[in-house]
Amino acid sequence: MTFDQIRYFIAVMESNTFFEAAEKLHITQSTLSKQIMKLEKELEVRLLDRSRRRASVTEAGKLFYQDCLRLSDGYENMLGHLAPYRHRGEQVLCLGTLPVLPQYHLTSKLREFSERYPELRLILEEVEEPELLPGFLSGKYDIIISRKNVAEELNAAFFSLADDRLFAVVPDSEALCRKLGFSPELCRELFSPCPSPLSLERLGRVPLILMNRYTSIFQFCIRLFQSSATCPNIVRTGRVESIISAVSIGEGVSLLPGSNFEIFHHENVRLIPLKENTDIPIVMCMKKGGPTSPAQKKLIDFFQKMTPS
Repeated sequence: MTFDQIRYFIAVMESNTFFEAAEKLHITQSTLSKQIMKLEKELEVRLLDRSRRRASVTEAGKLFYQDCLRLSDGYENMLGHLAPYRHRGEQVLCLGTLPVLPQYHLTSKLREFSERYPELRLILEEVEEPELLPGFLSGKYDIIISRKNVAEELNAAFFSLADDRLFAVVPDSEALCRKLGFSPELCRELFSPCPSPLSLERLGRVPLILMNRYTSIFQFCIRLFQSSATCPNIVRTGRVESIISAVSIGEGVSLLPGSNFEIFHHENVRLIPLKENTDIPIVMCMKKGGPTSPAQKKLIDFFQKMTPS
């Protein structure tokens, strides 16, 4: 039994379907299913009842889930306890980041930092929010790169690295926009040379395809709709590339950061600004009031000097 298998079983228990769990874990549904079956074989216990169309957890599975949670928490705590003792005698910095470095031109800056401070060993891990946030709280990561709304929820100290904001993403076709529920008048406005910003209230009336539920972008979108007293019609979630493809064929509209369109192919869609404030900058976060190591101070000073105020 491995910690990956424990993590996989926790994801299955906390998701509605195997497909949703596999998406959270960024593995295929087939891989996830094989790992759970391998776990059951090793334990010689059936954790899931597959006799019906939809698998359900057995009593043994419920008990095992509680043990998995304790093991997972213990593992994260252990990593946090050991963090100060790793690689004593050399400067080591563990940086956790969302997979956003290329679109904000941060890869070259991190390379320049490493070249400027060759005596410092920078360990860089690109992970999604479900791994990034626990890693930061447990002390696995000394510093993280995330979105501002996440830093505010963590009550962390932070400073901005790059600006960004959400845009409405709609099909580049008046006919498809009308099929989605936009009025003829609004369609003419959207396809004018200088379209007026869209309101969230108008977007709430049409099918929406948002980023996966575990992402900070999804949570930010939900809060935006709540603040505008709008109930969004979310038909599904997905990754950026699949969302853009779905919007291009008229499956729905979306809300995505503008920076995504610097790295993803985006024919047959158009970006429309929003009336509401949708700023969602990328920030560098560190714990408030905690000790700052020489390595942390070097990284923070480097980026603060390179980032326009």
